[in-house]
Amino acid sequence: MGLQLQSDNKGKDGDVRDVLIIRSGLSRKIGLSVKHNHFAVEHSRLAKSLDFGEKWFDVKCSSQYWADIKPIFKYLEAEKKSDSKWNELPSKKQDVYVPLLQAFMNELHHSNTNAYNAVPRKMVELYLDGGWQFSFRIHNASTKVETSLKFDVQIIGVPVDVVYTECRWT
Repeated sequence: MGLQLQSDNKGKDGDVRDVLIIRSGLSRKIGLSVKHNHFAVEHSRLAKSLDFGEKWFDVKCSSQYWADIKPIFKYLEAEKKSDSKWNELPSKKQDVYVPLLQAFMNELHHSNTNAYNAVPRKMVELYLDGGWQFSFRIHNASTKVETSLKFDVQIIGVPVDVVYTECRWT
């Protein structure tokens, strides 16, 4: 049996495990995600030309999704050129967050009917088969307006047969 530290580059492909426990002679690995300052699973992005469907689950986003997000990112590009800050936008919730999340939810629905329940504010909750549940909180990662936004993805429910251990350090 051996331990292996996994590089941060694996996270770009969706594998957020930090430590692998490998049993020699078996093709079994146990992965541990070791968080010390948050419980986020991943910080995925939505952007003007990033096809999250293809990247996340090998299903290209629809033409309707691209049409829905185009005016949002056009607005963000103009604000970025003006060197605007997020807190200077008159209504980022109504002009950016809500329509972008609505387009995201519509695309998830299009890709897999009845795969989610959602509240279109700044968060989407995704309920999947087998007891898996995730929350996606959309946010900006900098003070200045950028042309991509990040999701803070948190696990809010796991199947009963998945082992989950939380150790809080004082």
